[in-house]
Amino acid sequence: MFAAILAGPDDVDLRLRYAAAVRGGDPEHAERTRLQVDGERDRLVHRPPDPAPHTVDILAGFAGRIGEWLAPVLKVRRDARAVSAGGRA
Repeated sequence: MFAAILAGPDDVDLRLRYAAAVRGGDPEHAERTRLQVDGERDRLVHRPPDPAPHTVDILAGFAGRIGEWLAPVLKVRRDARAVSAGGRA
């Protein structure tokens, strides 16, 4: 069964059957396997939608200017660290 899981790791039913099969000998491993499958199902069900093309363009514009916008904030942070270390801003 383990070889089949390695050959088809996305086969949720097979992984759940494996968890049930090992439950008697290793209940913690069985529970961990079941929780992993549940977590993967949750991520698939609650996956956010792909952004609209114009959203990607807007984010790309932000990314191009993020350094410009953050420069004053980073300067204040550096100055505050220098002062707290006993130096001067």
